[in-house]
Amino acid sequence: TLVDRIVTGYPRNEAAAICEELGYKDNLIDTGEIFGFWVIEGPQSIKKELPVEEAGLPILICDDHKPYKQRKVRILNGAHTGFVLGAYLAGQNIVRDCMHDEVIKGFMNKMLYDEVIPTLTLDKNDLLNFAKAVSDRFNNPFVDHELMSISLNSTSKWKARVMPSFLGYIDEHHALPKCITTSFAFYIQFYRGYELTDAGLVAKRPAGNTYTISDDRDILEFYYNHKDDSVKDLVHAVCTNTSFWGQDLTQIAGFEDAVVQTLTEIEEKGTYEVMKECL
Repeated sequence: TLVDRIVTGYPRNEAAAICEELGYKDNLIDTGEIFGFWVIEGPQSIKKELPVEEAGLPILICDDHKPYKQRKVRILNGAHTGFVLGAYLAGQNIVRDCMHDEVIKGFMNKMLYDEVIPTLTLDKNDLLNFAKAVSDRFNNPFVDHELMSISLNSTSKWKARVMPSFLGYIDEHHALPKCITTSFAFYIQFYRGYELTDAGLVAKRPAGNTYTISDDRDILEFYYNHKDDSVKDLVHAVCTNTSFWGQDLTQIAGFEDAVVQTLTEIEEKGTYEVMKECL
């Protein structure tokens, strides 16, 4: 099965008012978007036991759930992982505010429509409609989806959510996808911390405030051990770390040089200007 719904957790700021309205204290309140989609892989006979279509529920019973999983992971989750690290370094804190910024939203859409969707197998109109719904969902006025929450375990997320589109684009076009390559540079820049603590790797935003990177301990130790590297040495170390990616990314023609160049530009101009140049 596959469930697609953004759920952001306990609504701390509203809980007291909600409980007062209910007339009792409920510690299990949760915040989730109205959108919901449930895919069940199995025989069509399930519909006799669960008449979900007749009930008008957003539930699909199909022979193969994989294309729908691919659509969700690579468009919805891939969009998150592709832009949030760069957006956070540019000063944003929640997803909705990013959707009100034409540069950040434009970067996300260019990545999705030009680089991700062409690598997917479902019907093109289905993919385009889903991508449009993603923008609407990210703009939900009632869901404060924090970028730092999405940043958790970004190394494995980039591999699972973004890398398949990256490799698929290269196979099809024999060229590097500009926005996805840029998102990899955002990922490295985000992980450039300077102090390793029990809570994670501490790094500093361009604005001056600090943040704590959360990931597997060996990943945090890797970045801490390379904190004094030059841009070129750091990119080489990250790209050749096969335990992260399952392969040596320096073997992809032009990728290492492109990431070095982009990371250098990020240091000079910041992630926002680099996003703008992708448009």
